[in-house]
Formats: sequence, C-alpha cells, structure tokens
Amino acid sequence: MTAGGPILVTGAAGFIGKALLAAAPSLVGVTRADADLRDRGAVAALFRRIRPARVVHLAAVTGGLHFHEGRHAAVLLANTQIDANVLEAASEGGVTRLVALVSSCAYPALDHPAAEADLHTGAPYAGSVGMGVAKRHLDQLCRTVSGA
Repeated sequence: MTAGGPILVTGAAGFIGKALLAAAPSLVGVTRADADLRDRGAVAALFRRIRPARVVHLAAVTGGLHFHEGRHAAVLLANTQIDANVLEAASEGGVTRLVALVSSCAYPALDHPAAEADLHTGAPYAGSVGMGVAKRHLDQLCRTVSGA
C-alpha cells in the first residue's frame, strides 16, 4: 500500500455507497459479490488485492424495520464480524484513515434532536436493537483502534 493508494468503499451497492461512487467515480467500491466481509480471510485477501490507503466503511447486514424483526442476534453477530474484519484488515494493511458510519437506530429514544454525545446514553432503539448495538460497537471499536 502506498500513501496515494485507492480509497476503498465497502457497501458500495447500498444507498450511501451508490451515491458516493456516483459523485466520485475514482473510488473503489466493493459489494458482497466481491467478498463476504463476514469472512476474515476473504476480507484480508480483498485488502491485499486492493491495497487501499483509506477506507469508507459502509457495509452492513441490514434492511427495513421488518427485516430486523426476529433477527436481532443474527444482525448483531454478522455486523460485528464485518466491522471487526474490516478494521483488522485496515489496520494490518496500513490504511491511514478509516471513516465508518453508525445509524440512527444506535441512539436511544430522545425528547430532543440527537447529538453525538447521546449515542451511549440509553438503550438503542428496540425495533432494531441488533443493528443498534452493532453500530455502537463499531463506534467503540473505531475509537479503540485509533486511540481516540
């Protein structure tokens, strides 16, 4: 990997990923067709092949509210695996910057507009608790890995 290496976008087939790639076609987008990000070896191989300098991590196992019903544990496990694998491969591959998005479902129910400081102040939204907990974990994982 070189400092001028590509910017990798995980979750390139998703809503934000598609928009990002449309706005900046020089980005390298990957989807689940390129690698199963739940598979540590597949992620490591993907990072060795692309050699990104920076990563925008958008990939997640998700869907609408009805998708999450009865799948909270599976969603939590899949997203925790994805996030850990991407952050580990980025760290081992010398990635200089990683941006990861959390979701509004990670925030508790509030009587005011959510602020970043509210993220860990109460239980995440119950309708998508698996995703909410996974996104909170991603936030903490990124802070831990970066030393913030």
